[in-house]
Amino acid sequence: MLIINKENSIRLGLSFSLLVLAFEFTTAQTIFTMERFYPNESVKERFQGYIKGSDTIMHGAYTFFYPEGNVMQEGFFLNNRPDSIWLNYHRKGVRKSRFTYSNGLKDGEFLIWNEDGALYQTGSYLNNLLDGTLITYHPNGEIDSK
Repeated sequence: MLIINKENSIRLGLSFSLLVLAFEFTTAQTIFTMERFYPNESVKERFQGYIKGSDTIMHGAYTFFYPEGNVMQEGFFLNNRPDSIWLNYHRKGVRKSRFTYSNGLKDGEFLIWNEDGALYQTGSYLNNLLDGTLITYHPNGEIDSK
């Protein structure tokens, strides 16, 4: 399928049994969206990227799904490295964790929640190493340990 949209960019969608590619051709670089599927045909992961030589480089939004269809993880890649805020979710959709990445390394504050949504742990990373105080909370919100 080939579509020329109102911005005069060309979109080409290719469908295979295990993946779907959508290419957007622009004057800069070719960015595509790819989906991979579970055996039950639900989407397993969806990401944006580009081709460099024979490699696929993740570059843009990334989402990984549970087989039931709920989001497990979402974030952003910059030249094949995690970047910005990444969120993980429990199976029922409740937020599980929030980490910040810079150039592929954990960098900044992180938060972890229990399945009931209560805050479990907070801390900070600097260049992929724990930095500062790690605080763990009781389910009632009181500090368990520092």
